[in-house]
Amino acid sequence: MKPTIHIDDRAPGWKKLKATLMSLQRGDSYVKVGLLGEKAAAEEHEGEPLTNVELAAAHEFGTEDLPERSFIRRSFDENRDAYYEQLSPLVAGVYEGRVSIAKALEIMGHRIKWDMKNLIIENRIEPPDAPGTIARKAAKSYHGAAAGSPVTLVDSGKLVAAIDHAVVLGGEEHGVEKQIGSATLTGDET
Repeated sequence: MKPTIHIDDRAPGWKKLKATLMSLQRGDSYVKVGLLGEKAAAEEHEGEPLTNVELAAAHEFGTEDLPERSFIRRSFDENRDAYYEQLSPLVAGVYEGRVSIAKALEIMGHRIKWDMKNLIIENRIEPPDAPGTIARKAAKSYHGAAAGSPVTLVDSGKLVAAIDHAVVLGGEEHGVEKQIGSATLTGDET
């Protein structure tokens, strides 16, 4: 005999859960992680009128003068399995009504943001800075995290500070006032 499942659509939490699931299905609730908001648009890099987004893109994909030093794609690729592992109980919590979708997305946003930042801060970006760049940073009395040596992709620290996340619920952004550029994590890409 097959077990039967009965859903009482008059139950208090049913309408809320149904609305949450419909929002996820429409794709208008997700978390964005990357260079967002006013910090992303800042033009404060020594000697070059670059925004943080332009500088990040130059390093993420490389240019004629700069090698590729991915910190957005690499961080996501390295941590993809851990994200699924962390997301699984959050999704279960949403279904059970213990966790709001906003809270689940906020938790994931923080995690992904800090994984990106830590990749840089822990000086795990490859290839390392060129000898001339290391000398220039050292001359500025820069002290990085790795035994006092300069950290790749860190000069003023403004690029790392500009990495942020924002939760979008029902198509409405929460947390960052103005998006300039970003990496977006949606259900279709995970």
